[in-house]
Order: sequence, then C-alpha cells, then structure tokens
Amino acid sequence: MVATQQRMTVEDFMAITDDGRFDLIDGELHVVLAALEHGEPAANIIIALGAFAKPRRLGKLYTAEATFVLGSGTALCPDAAYLRMERVPPKGTEGFYQGAPDLAVEVVSPSETRPMVARKVERYLHAGTAIVWCVCQNTETVVVHRPGREPVTLGVDDVLDGGDLLPGFSLPVREVFE
Repeated sequence: MVATQQRMTVEDFMAITDDGRFDLIDGELHVVLAALEHGEPAANIIIALGAFAKPRRLGKLYTAEATFVLGSGTALCPDAAYLRMERVPPKGTEGFYQGAPDLAVEVVSPSETRPMVARKVERYLHAGTAIVWCVCQNTETVVVHRPGREPVTLGVDDVLDGGDLLPGFSLPVREVFE
C-alpha cells in the first residue's frame, strides 16, 4: 500500500473517480494492490459464510467493492465483510456504508506492513466490528481479533468459528487456503 502525502476527508475520498481499490486511514489514502491469488482466500471465506448465513437469513456478505466509513478520516474496503440482517441497509440504498461491518476479513497483501494492518484492525474494533480475521497467505494462518481480547493465531490444523456473532459457523483454516 502506498500512502498519499496529503490528508483527505471522507468526503474527498468519496469523490475519487479513479479505477482501483483504496482505503482511507486517518486521512491518508492508501492504494490497495492485490494479485490474483489475493482474492482466493477471501472468496473461500465468502462461499463458506454465505452457505451458512444465507439460508438462515442471518445477514448479508459483501466483497472488497463495499466501503465502510468508520468515522472521521477512515473508510475501509475489507476483502470480505458481513452485516447482521438488522444492520443491512434497505434495498436501493446507495453509497458507502456509514458504520463498521460486524465481521471484517482482511487478506494481508505482501505490500502491507504490520503497522498498517494493525491500524486497520484497531479502526475496525474501535468502530464496533465484533470480529476481524486477518488472513496471512505466506504463513497460511488466520489471526482472529476481537474487542478486549488478545489476538489468536490459527494454523491450517485449526478451525475458524463465528463466536457469538455467528454461533455454529465453523470453517477449517486449511479450506481458506485451498
């Protein structure tokens, strides 16, 4: 990710017409560069979450094209996001979502630094996200972040669960990387 030198507001961010994917963190614009393999873990998670949540009408899933405004100066586009049904905007609503997703999935790009990922996780949790899954392809791990708890790192022999947000949901970490 490459940050701009100039600070931006969320309104400035919303006016960007360039093609591409961007995050705005504390007023700094970051271009998100992701290779083809970056999308595969996010797609695997979306498929599994969708198979669980959709038939139960628990909520809706969103891809990286959805932008969540987390407050003044921060708007993020997680690789995958989930909103509980009661928080889903009415059909026909346009624009950015004003608030945090209930679940955010960030597939860590080789161009992202640890401090950058930590800032994003902190912003999600501070804005009310219940669970953040950081998917690390190079180590085939998923780091689970929840408010007020220490992060938990899961390997390919472990299982992701939905906690209190999605009780009964489970996904072997191995399947995230297949």
